[in-house]
Amino acid sequence: MVRGAGVGHAADMLMLIKVLIELGGDQETEFVLDSDHTAKFFDQVSQYFHWRRTSAHRSARKQEEKLVKDLFWASPDSIDPWLDIIGLNDWHHRNEDRSPEWKALMSTLRSDLRNRCARWMIQQLSVQSEFLRIVIRHETLGYNYELLFFDLNGPLWTKQRKLFLKAFKSKDPNLILQNNAYELLSWLVYRAKQAGSDSGPAKEVLAQAVFSKLLWNVCVAEPLNPRAVGSLREVHIFLTSNGIECKTPAWWDRIVKDLPQEKIS
Repeated sequence: MVRGAGVGHAADMLMLIKVLIELGGDQETEFVLDSDHTAKFFDQVSQYFHWRRTSAHRSARKQEEKLVKDLFWASPDSIDPWLDIIGLNDWHHRNEDRSPEWKALMSTLRSDLRNRCARWMIQQLSVQSEFLRIVIRHETLGYNYELLFFDLNGPLWTKQRKLFLKAFKSKDPNLILQNNAYELLSWLVYRAKQAGSDSGPAKEVLAQAVFSKLLWNVCVAEPLNPRAVGSLREVHIFLTSNGIECKTPAWWDRIVKDLPQEKIS
């Protein structure tokens, strides 16, 4: 940032971060983002990003925009720090009272961050046990992933749709994937049966017939204990009553036959 076009020491910070990025590029390990320093830098740059009245201002803005992008791309797999710095939504707190130019830049970065998050979510399905609790219900970041999961116009269901569905197409799913599919499907049906507007997003997701069918197939890929089958029985009734084809294996039918009858609301 040019002196006279903002806070003077921001120029020094700009140069320091630039040097760190360049040094990081010479290392075998990936550039590690210092989220606190980066957040302060973003805050400073954003305050003066709309200053373009002189050639010096315009030159400074071009440099700052390039560095902001360089910072973002220096750690292409980094997610958590960026969730705090730029967030996934336009109403993120660091976007308040900022210029249209800055908001446009953040929107561009945010679009890619949403895509990063979608890919990361998909990867976790087969490697991270308790996906629902660890990812979607995480005490600080979970709301980001829940919003992303329920956004049918977002990258999970558009750009990454094929990869997302492919995650459930394995003919021999591992136990982690089966458990995650079981928890995810049970949770979605529970949400869909709730009264009020909270049920809407879950119903819309379950209405994606290809997804719901794949999720069900993973749930019953390997024999389950009677308790789990008893829990999924209501899920099966809900899905089939909404037109979702849910084939049941022979072991399922044998277990259900011996379960006590339940009144399904």
